[in-house]
Amino acid sequence: MTGSAFAADIYVPPPAPPVAPPAPLFSWAGSYAGAYGGVYFPFAWQAGVTLGHNFVRGSLIYGLEIQAGLVRNPMGSAFTVDLNARAGVAVGTTDRVLLYTEAGIGAIVSSGGPYVSFGAGAEIAVTDSLSLFAEAKALAGLPGPPGLIDAFQFQAGVNWHFGRD
Repeated sequence: MTGSAFAADIYVPPPAPPVAPPAPLFSWAGSYAGAYGGVYFPFAWQAGVTLGHNFVRGSLIYGLEIQAGLVRNPMGSAFTVDLNARAGVAVGTTDRVLLYTEAGIGAIVSSGGPYVSFGAGAEIAVTDSLSLFAEAKALAGLPGPPGLIDAFQFQAGVNWHFGRD
């Protein structure tokens, strides 16, 4: 005995579920403003504000940043102003992590003492507008006994990104 097949009896697999589009890449291009806090070794703490702008060329992110802050130690307080150049690369599948190096010049406003700084840091984009950063720097040329490195600075903070290119 032979049976007959009808078109309704042919198995058709269900369509595959739609593939989610990849997450958009984060852009570090544009301006930002923020606040930071941290410590100097030896024996000082700091707090201040930051204003900067990043440019992007391929995988390279570079820019300028100005920081103004208050440094306090057991001998008193001082205001500082720094101008830093930053360069780095975005990493990760969505480019939300920025690893960078930094070098700059600064001045202790109350004493006029200039200094240079250099260091490295990491910044993580928490949202499209908000990022958290941490960095470490060495400072040279501070008032006091001369030395190759006069202090180490560790700071962390938050940046608000706006004015995207």
